[in-house]
Amino acid sequence: MIRILDRLVAGTFLRHFSVFVIAGPPLLVIGHITENMDDFIDRGLSVAEVAQAYAGERNHPVMQALMPHTATFGIEARHLLAVIDGCQMD
Repeated sequence: MIRILDRLVAGTFLRHFSVFVIAGPPLLVIGHITENMDDFIDRGLSVAEVAQAYAGERNHPVMQALMPHTATFGIEARHLLAVIDGCQMD
């Protein structure tokens, strides 16, 4: 028989683990993109490609990886454009 405290610990662990399993991969993709945005801009990721990706046309590999997760996490085009602007100023 599982004690009350054991059930509480097991339930808490399962909730945290399931959140990590669901949210982990998209967060890693977003983290990778933000860490390497300078390289992506140097390789040719443009403002036009971000706009095209939000319009449904995903030609750049970075946008192909990111776009499936934008609705889930509320990432709007203006957020990505702000990151690109910040990297271009650098």
